[in-house]
Amino acid sequence: MRIVQQPTGRLFIELRDPRSGLLVASHCEPNLVTTAGRSLLAELLTGITAQITKVELAVGGSRDPAQPGDPDPPFDYPEPAKPDNTALYSELFRVDTEFGAIGTVAGAQPGDPPRASVRINATLAPEIGGPVVTLREAGLIMTKLEPGEGGGEVVALYNHVVFGGPITKNPELQMTLSWEVMF
Repeated sequence: MRIVQQPTGRLFIELRDPRSGLLVASHCEPNLVTTAGRSLLAELLTGITAQITKVELAVGGSRDPAQPGDPDPPFDYPEPAKPDNTALYSELFRVDTEFGAIGTVAGAQPGDPPRASVRINATLAPEIGGPVVTLREAGLIMTKLEPGEGGGEVVALYNHVVFGGPITKNPELQMTLSWEVMF
């Protein structure tokens, strides 16, 4: 018997009122680990890549009103995430991440072995008076060092999710994004 487990992940999104702490909305979205993400894992396991220097969470969609530098026109959704994606379709911004606890989660099917997991978290603070943001996609962007002396940094889209429906973030809400990455 041979069990094959693919690296996967789920993105949990919570919108909260920062004054009361009340949860306004929550979402959970499964994602696709890209070909670049799988290659990055293979490079880390074999020692070809020795270090990830930065992990950022990128979010895509649109803002109302639009701001300078926004994609024009925004990507026509709902195009699904694809294994060969190297960037979000309509990236708006990136935020730094923090690593949460490493643990285990149950297998997908009864009898499957447990999987290793780690949570990667990011928070978008309230932006009173800012634009309304309609989120349609997200991804983890990992920066690695090229091997060898004088090697530069290379950016890889590790995973990508296009949401089942748009998620509206009003400027007065705090948004917490937690990516559960499973191996």
